[in-house]
Amino acid sequence: MNEIDIRTSGYFSGPGFSFGMVWLLLGMFVASKSVVLLVILVGIGSVFALTQKGFRIDPVAKTYQQYYRIAWLKLGERTPFEEIQYLFIKKGKVSQTMNSRVSTSTIHSEEYRGYIKFSEAEKVQIYAHKDKDRVLKKLQPLSKGLSLRIVEYDS
Repeated sequence: MNEIDIRTSGYFSGPGFSFGMVWLLLGMFVASKSVVLLVILVGIGSVFALTQKGFRIDPVAKTYQQYYRIAWLKLGERTPFEEIQYLFIKKGKVSQTMNSRVSTSTIHSEEYRGYIKFSEAEKVQIYAHKDKDRVLKKLQPLSKGLSLRIVEYDS
């Protein structure tokens, strides 16, 4: 069985990715004027645009890794495991508080979180999103590759 590697999300949110792309484009425009500025702008833009979070598991070596990927470099420790029990999805509540000088408001919403359960004490979150189908889609490669069932907890 081969190693399974999935990109779970970008490290920076949508505006962070856009910010990185703007810096990359600025770097391209100043390329003819200053090599130092080109290197700085492209370096900053690359970090913002190309940094991602991921999860990979090697069932033969019995290790998994949650990593940050910057371009082709994957940073994160490999962790050994004894067994994989199952994958599961759990609904959770999320709140975001916004403060201003005049008032404070809190927005409450729900999101679905996809986990892989290794033992009674060890579980790892793979992906979280407001749309349950997107979480299921993200867990499918692990489910098929490792022949695991996906359990859905609705509470």
